[in-house]
Amino acid sequence: MKVPTLLSAAFLVAALTLSQASSGRDDEMFEFARRKLDKVSTTVRKSWRVKSVAPLPGKRRRVISTGLNNQYLSARMQVNKAMAEAHGMQRTFSDGMIKSTALLAARSKKTTQALSAVGLGLYNDYQKYEDCQKKGSKGCEAPAGIVDQLRSLLGDAGFDDLMSVNGDVSLVFAIDTTGSMGEEITAAKNIIHAIASYPREGNVNYILSPFKDPGTGPVTKHTLINQFKAKVNGLSASGGGDCKELTMHGIIDAINKGVPRRKSPIFVFTDAGPKDEEFSEEYNTENAVGLALDQDSPINFFFSTSPGSCQKPQTFESFQRLIEETEGIGVMFNSGSKISEMSDVVMASLDGMTTIKSGGTGRRGPPSRRVIPPVGGPSFSKRYAIPVDETVDKLILVITVQRNPQFVQLQDPRNIAVAITHRLSYGAVWVINRPRRGTWGLVVPSSVGSHSFKVTSSSRVNIDFDHYFFWTLPRYRSVEIPITHPLKNTLARVKLLIPLKEKLNINSLIVDVIRVDDGTIIKRASLSGITASFHPPSEPFKLRLRGLTASGFPFERISRTVIRAKSTIIRMVYNRNYLTLPSGRARLSVRFAIHNNGPTTHFDYRLTTTVRGITIAQPRASRFPVSLGKYRYFSARITVSSRLSPGTLVPVVVTAKKRSTRKTEASLRVHFIITASRH
Repeated sequence: MKVPTLLSAAFLVAALTLSQASSGRDDEMFEFARRKLDKVSTTVRKSWRVKSVAPLPGKRRRVISTGLNNQYLSARMQVNKAMAEAHGMQRTFSDGMIKSTALLAARSKKTTQALSAVGLGLYNDYQKYEDCQKKGSKGCEAPAGIVDQLRSLLGDAGFDDLMSVNGDVSLVFAIDTTGSMGEEITAAKNIIHAIASYPREGNVNYILSPFKDPGTGPVTKHTLINQFKAKVNGLSASGGGDCKELTMHGIIDAINKGVPRRKSPIFVFTDAGPKDEEFSEEYNTENAVGLALDQDSPINFFFSTSPGSCQKPQTFESFQRLIEETEGIGVMFNSGSKISEMSDVVMASLDGMTTIKSGGTGRRGPPSRRVIPPVGGPSFSKRYAIPVDETVDKLILVITVQRNPQFVQLQDPRNIAVAITHRLSYGAVWVINRPRRGTWGLVVPSSVGSHSFKVTSSSRVNIDFDHYFFWTLPRYRSVEIPITHPLKNTLARVKLLIPLKEKLNINSLIVDVIRVDDGTIIKRASLSGITASFHPPSEPFKLRLRGLTASGFPFERISRTVIRAKSTIIRMVYNRNYLTLPSGRARLSVRFAIHNNGPTTHFDYRLTTTVRGITIAQPRASRFPVSLGKYRYFSARITVSSRLSPGTLVPVVVTAKKRSTRKTEASLRVHFIITASRH
């Protein structure tokens, strides 16, 4: 089978026609899931009622929903992705296997795996619903499906917790506790004191992950904020002196050992760079990014001045990558005590934040210590347009500049300058409650030098979107297979998941491919229904969704992940029990496929895991070539020790390295959950 590398006009028309047909079906499938989940989730059934909120002086009356929240919408999008996976595999799984897996994963707090099982079950239910409709039968939606059955098994509270119906969230602090961090630890205590009085409908639990070098932890989890505060009060700054610390340990342990709720913000306090960017198979930058994305959790950094001659922490590529790829924010302080002022940013993150706009000069590096005064004031200025729609309850803007931050202005839709909320040595932060709707302007004069900024929205219900790329086999173009990234030299097709479509003017939507560094447009994608298509650029990029809300206000949102087109992809094509591994049983065969859209390459394949008690028998032919436009299957056998308890999560990383350079050309992370026996 040959994958087309150059698209002819006829092929392009056929692809777009196919996209239109498939978009309609997927839209119906995801709408089916929404109806089922919203109906059974107790609080969400009230969410479509709205209430009117009295306006501030000079501002229009707002209408907001009373039940939906960002955590629930994130869970629903994870279910949608699992439905797409099931559709791509073109197979159904037994109801018994799905129910037992979802139940086990939910009870052991493996939320992503539980939601994936819910998605498999809903795909089964949707197929039955389609068959019923084709026969012209009545009452096709009436039969109880996976959602009703799981609610019965988990109970009302258990099911609502799985779906994050109440908007419960975790607040995660990973704190560097070396000797130079005394002021920063005090600042963390002050932030906790400030957020104690923050009114919030959902519950919050708290996770603390201290780190230094040597030694990290222990990770602690608390249901009461006073317990969390006492634990932070017990931290003491000591040791260090060699500049770099075990930051990735702090982040990864916070996720793996603290087990935060889905879509929970992580805040890292540090004045040093990471020592463990490539520490081991478990502790490295790639795993930190992957774990955060699995949880849909942004990683935010509060940087303070590094001691002595150490490299400034904000200049490390790995930290920039964590911020960019998880849609977090990075704020730099000249003094650790200034971090205390960030309590309003931390509080806003609990409800959930989404990026409206980011940009700048596209250049990184430490700010200059030399402040250059402007001659006769600022010279020419760059004005960035920032659309603020009616769903934005808080507008947060963070900008970092080389010099002269006092000349940066944020202007509201009337071109009136708004006062800076927090002044920094090399930048500024604005936190604006209930901002005026319309187009704001960020005015940055040339006298500030290089700069970067990020604008985020915080509200209980954000307009947001997610996406997944998909591919079709040449002989089976009706089968859409979700893939981790687009392929080079071929048309990229991506499905958009927009949970609040009813709040948007669908006919106004535009999808842009934008640069990561400065936010400028690379190209505009073609959009048909919920499917966008474009030829991917060679550089890393993100997607931007823009248009008008149903009320007529302009809006913009930027995707979370950084996307890179590659010549090679790996996908899992078969596991008898999907994402489960039976404990203490015979070896289980898992099958993968590698697709190569670049020159003929000899690959070395390897499967690894960090969990003890897992034995992986590598494929016999672990080295073989894959030609241009071809794909090849390979399998491995996995054995689980009986000592590992059901509910244990087993991350397996599949890599394909180019033999001549030893460079990793493609990788795939798969999370299996151990079950008691084979289904």
